[in-house]
Amino acid sequence: MRSPRFLPALLAVLATGYTSLLAGDFRLGSPISDHMVLQREKPVAVWGWADAGESVTVAFGGQSKSASAADDGKWSLKLDALSASAESRSLVVTGKSGHKVEVKDVLVGEVWLGSGQSNMSFTVQSANNFAAEKAAAKYPLIREYHEGSSAMTAPQAEGKGKWSACAPETVGSFSAVLYFFGREIHREVGVPVGLINTSVGGTPIEAWTSAEVQLADPATKERYETALKNFNAFDPVKATAAYEKQLAGWNKAAAKAKAEGKDIPRKPYEPISFRKSHGGPAGLYNGKVLNLVPYTLRGMLWYQGEGNAGMAELYHKQLTALVTSWRTLWNDEVPYAWVQLPNYTSPGEGWPRIRESMMKTLELEDARAAEDRHGHHPRSR
Repeated sequence: MRSPRFLPALLAVLATGYTSLLAGDFRLGSPISDHMVLQREKPVAVWGWADAGESVTVAFGGQSKSASAADDGKWSLKLDALSASAESRSLVVTGKSGHKVEVKDVLVGEVWLGSGQSNMSFTVQSANNFAAEKAAAKYPLIREYHEGSSAMTAPQAEGKGKWSACAPETVGSFSAVLYFFGREIHREVGVPVGLINTSVGGTPIEAWTSAEVQLADPATKERYETALKNFNAFDPVKATAAYEKQLAGWNKAAAKAKAEGKDIPRKPYEPISFRKSHGGPAGLYNGKVLNLVPYTLRGMLWYQGEGNAGMAELYHKQLTALVTSWRTLWNDEVPYAWVQLPNYTSPGEGWPRIRESMMKTLELEDARAAEDRHGHHPRSR
């Protein structure tokens, strides 16, 4: 595949655009933590920060690899390809005297990243037959990393998150799509499965795409600049006043619906927290995607679209740019799959046009789409 025209700008961001980091703080990339699953059969990326010029050694599975920290303290290396293993082992990173990090309970298997809006963030505890699913969720070799950072206005090299092993006590908070997908892989292939969940409900695709990529095309550039202008024009006082008015109306409507035995309407979003979690264009890319790079993956999953139904004519271009730029970011032409929106009853032509855009984007190499025939949210089968 040819290098996209936005590659130079993207690489420039990777080289210079991150928030500055304190030298001398010996630490690893956010997702390299206890209970993680490493990708099998591919060179495995490990990275972190140390003192400038410090020699760092990573030991795992009988291997030992070394690298030196750059002037900004960043270092990275790759372990040789590993075979799948359900054995709980430690990955040990050492530097100069006194610098050591041990990552415990590490497995090797298949790793997939899932992103999107509520379709992907929708949890197992809200899926059909949760009581039965919970009781049966005894899969300690399935792990989920929940990326818990907020949207950011500037690119962030580090984030926050946690790996959790699948058990009846933990599965409820797993992404339903990722869990059922990962469980199928585990059952069919018989190896550990790592699931990286970076998703936020109600978000458009431009929140997950870098500013450089969006500015590289005239059509998406206009959309980006409009969204950024609206984001920067946010007035917290006016927004809070409007919210309080909406909330008062919702309370009356909710009480009436409850008394009549009808469905309670959706509660309005509190604007301050909503703005923080959703951000502006490229905000989630900055805060919840970059810090995961270059964690080695088998592939990526995307489940989104409703947030762009109002401007569906751009979605083919936007989805193409998202897939291509994420592959460029990871420097790996991984398989990329998405779920096509269902034939959901919705006014206007937005949803059908999103579905059409998803179909057209299959022209990309190693892209796959699945159809959601069960409505807005995933359901276990």
